[in-house]
Amino acid sequence: MTKEALSAPVSSHELKVISREAMQFQIPQFIEIEDKIAGPFSLRQLLYVVGGGVVAFVAFTLLPFLAGAIIAIISVGGTLALALVKVNGQPLTKVAFAAAGFFWKPRLYLWRRETKERTFEFSELKGVPQAAPMPEEHIVDKRNTLKKFTAQMPSINKLSGDLATTKNPIPQRERNIPAVVTERVSIFRKRTGDKEAAKRVDFR
Repeated sequence: MTKEALSAPVSSHELKVISREAMQFQIPQFIEIEDKIAGPFSLRQLLYVVGGGVVAFVAFTLLPFLAGAIIAIISVGGTLALALVKVNGQPLTKVAFAAAGFFWKPRLYLWRRETKERTFEFSELKGVPQAAPMPEEHIVDKRNTLKKFTAQMPSINKLSGDLATTKNPIPQRERNIPAVVTERVSIFRKRTGDKEAAKRVDFR
C-alpha cells in the first residue's frame, strides 16, 4: 500500500463497515436443551404424556364411567402439567421434588444458645465440729437482762445517744485528731561543695 492510499480520506460508509467487522459477540454456553422427538415434546415429556394416557385408558376400561372420567382427567391433567409447566425456567418435577425435600427434611432454627442446668447436692461435712444451737429463750433472757442493766445507769444511755446523734467530740471519751504538721526543707550547697538540708521557716 502506497503513501497516497494511506493519506486518502475515508468515507463514513467505510468506517461503518470496519466497525461492524470489528464487533464481537459473546456466544452463550452450557445451555441445556432437550432434543425434540415427537413434535414439541422431548423424550421426558413424551413419557409423561404416554403414562397419563395409559392410566386414563385403564381407568375407562376397568372402572365405571364416572370414576374412570375423574381418574382420567386427573391423570391427563397432571401429566400435561409435569410435561409442559415450568417455574422460573425449571421443570415442575424438579420444583416438586425440591418442595417435598424442604418439607420432609427436619429444620432446626437456633435463635440463642441452649444452657444446660446442673444441680449439685452437698452432703453434710464430716469431721467438722458444729456449734450447738442456742435456745431462743436463753437469748431473750440475755436481752432483757441487758436492758434492765442499762436502764439503771442513765450515763450509759446518754453516752449511747450522744455517740449515735452528735458530731462534736465528747469530753473524756474522744480525742481530737492532731493536725498533720508539714515541714518545708531547703537544700543548699556550702562553699566546700557539700549539700546540707535546713528547715525552712516562712515568716509571712
